[in-house]
Amino acid sequence: MRLFHAGFTFTGLIAPFEVGFLAYTNFFQRVDAFAAMLFYFGLFVFFSLAFKIFKRSIAFAAGWWALSFPIAALCNAALRYAEHVRHPAMTGLAVALLAFLSGLIAVLLFRTIRLAASGKLLAPR
Repeated sequence: MRLFHAGFTFTGLIAPFEVGFLAYTNFFQRVDAFAAMLFYFGLFVFFSLAFKIFKRSIAFAAGWWALSFPIAALCNAALRYAEHVRHPAMTGLAVALLAFLSGLIAVLLFRTIRLAASGKLLAPR
């Protein structure tokens, strides 16, 4: 029996800060100290958890798709924040996060197709 890795649960902590950042900046049409705090806290949570989650020892399952939403929210927030601060380091971080997200979705798609082709994706346990 495979247990769900606890790190997946904690990745859900990234999205509220980043979606909150996006909602706040859309509503007030500015990036202030509170918005920056939301963004940086979500970024901190991502980097804190990244090394615990992405390990080869954790078997792939359909639940890995749960990683795509919080990281996509982080990527969108990073792009918005980079647009505001206009600093090359932040732009580089946003582009790196976008590349990471694109690679992650490609790997998830490939591994899901491979699991489905083997008949194990929807097989009862």
